[in-house]
Amino acid sequence: MDKRTYAPNANNLKSEWHLVDVNGKILGKVASDIAVLLMGKNKATFTRGVVSG
Repeated sequence: MDKRTYAPNANNLKSEWHLVDVNGKILGKVASDIAVLLMGKNKATFTRGVVSG
């Protein structure tokens, strides 16, 4: 079995739109959840040096 580390770059990633309903929610909690989505930390291919959100 050949084991290699996958390192994503900006050319391999596809950006997505996110629609977030914030009606009746606390601003700080929603802002931190949105930041996670925009950075791409919810994806398995998250890499610090690449904008993957």
